[in-house]
Amino acid sequence: MRKINSLDTLPVIKNALLDIANTLNSRNITWGLGGSLLLFIKGYKTNVNDIDIIVHSKDLMDLKEVISKYEINEKEKTAKFLTNHFYTFNIKSINIDIMVGFVVKNEFNIFAFREKEISTSKICIDGENIYLSSVSEWKKAYTAMNRIDKISLLN
Repeated sequence: MRKINSLDTLPVIKNALLDIANTLNSRNITWGLGGSLLLFIKGYKTNVNDIDIIVHSKDLMDLKEVISKYEINEKEKTAKFLTNHFYTFNIKSINIDIMVGFVVKNEFNIFAFREKEISTSKICIDGENIYLSSVSEWKKAYTAMNRIDKISLLN
């Protein structure tokens, strides 16, 4: 098993993660950390520039309410990214991407992040629960996005 990397080496990202985790946990929203920060925590050597979060569709209304305190931009669907709801905002200069109904389309098929894979485990950082989504599901997402760098890292 890979060793969990310490977020203490990324203090600004750690503080932003704890802030958004507290916001989501305060309303019992089902969420999971994904993307490069998930991989970093799981022990993969990768650069972390932002925080990607998947939220269960049943919690959409609560999510909208709790993130309204931030200056939110909602991204529109594109030909490649068909995500139902995609919010982006900054906390402590760190970009936060929150997706509900994460869907990617490529020339071969459509990948939809399975909601049962949103929160498959959790860790506790400074007293705050951080829910982790499925690495294998992210590998499928990276494959659909043709992110060769991430696919190579996970192989």
